[in-house]
Amino acid sequence: MKKENTLSPSFSRFFDDFFKNELYEWGHNHSSATGTTIPAVNIKKTNDHFEVEMAAPGMEKKDFKIELNGNRLSISSEREVLINEGEERNYVKREFSYQSFDRSFT
Repeated sequence: MKKENTLSPSFSRFFDDFFKNELYEWGHNHSSATGTTIPAVNIKKTNDHFEVEMAAPGMEKKDFKIELNGNRLSISSEREVLINEGEERNYVKREFSYQSFDRSFT
């Protein structure tokens, strides 16, 4: 009589669920070709205008360049990130990396 391995189906399901997870997808949808993270946005429409919210931890208003050309809104940043000596080694995982990006909306 062969004993069925009951761990395999749930272990397999774990990986299936992980790769369907929104957090996993977020990493693929919000990364640039250089490996830096592209800040996520929320866009709200009102009767007479749009409101754009951008999630960019650690960045200030002065770090952004905002342009409106016709109906195209561009938000970019060329911010230089300064890391103190030894600071990089303290991270176990580091996903905030907004050195430069360019997002456009029409």
